[in-house]
Amino acid sequence: DVSDIRNLRAIPMLFQTGYLTIANYDMATRTFNLTVPDEEVRQDLATLTLAVATDFGDNWVVSLGKKLLKAKWNEFFTGLKSLYAALPYGPKEGDVQEFSFERCLYVLLKSQAIRCKSEDRQANGQADIVAISAVGVFIFELKVDESADEALKQVKDKHYDAPYQGRNLPIWLIGLNFDRKTRHLLDAKVERV
Repeated sequence: DVSDIRNLRAIPMLFQTGYLTIANYDMATRTFNLTVPDEEVRQDLATLTLAVATDFGDNWVVSLGKKLLKAKWNEFFTGLKSLYAALPYGPKEGDVQEFSFERCLYVLLKSQAIRCKSEDRQANGQADIVAISAVGVFIFELKVDESADEALKQVKDKHYDAPYQGRNLPIWLIGLNFDRKTRHLLDAKVERV
C-alpha cells in the first residue's frame, strides 16, 4: 500500500510504475524475483538514479553522455569532475578503491544506452570499463592516488584496445585519476588510437 506519500517505499513504487516487473515466483519460499523489463527502462532508471544521487537533473546527465559521444573532452571531464564532487559518500565506505569510482561511471554510460563492460577481461589483463557505441570505443582506466598518465600507460602497455581494432570505429583511451581523501577526480587524459 503506497497510498500514504509519507510512507512511500522504493520497491513498491518502482513496481507500480513499471520500472520493475515480476521475473518469476518461487512457491517454496513464497518470494518474487523482480527485474527491469527492458533496455529502455534500464536506461531511464540509470539516468534517474544518477540524477537523484547527485541533485543534477536528467537533462544534465544526458548532456554529459552526449559530450562523451561527441568527443568534447574538456567539457566531458569538467562534467565528470562536477559529478564526482557532488556524490555523497556514506559512513560505511571505508577504504576507497578504483571500483568505488567505476560504479558511478558505469551507471552514467548505461544511462546513455552505451554498451559497456566493467572489468573487461582480456589476454593481458582487464580494462576497468570498455564502452562501445556507434561513434566509437571508449576504454577507461581508473587510478586512485596515481596519475592519468599512469592509467593511459597501463592501457597502452597491456594493449586493451587490441580486441576492438577490427570494428572500424575510433578508439579512445581515457585515463582518470582520483584522490582517495577528497574523492574528487583530479586528473583526466585522453588519446585516440
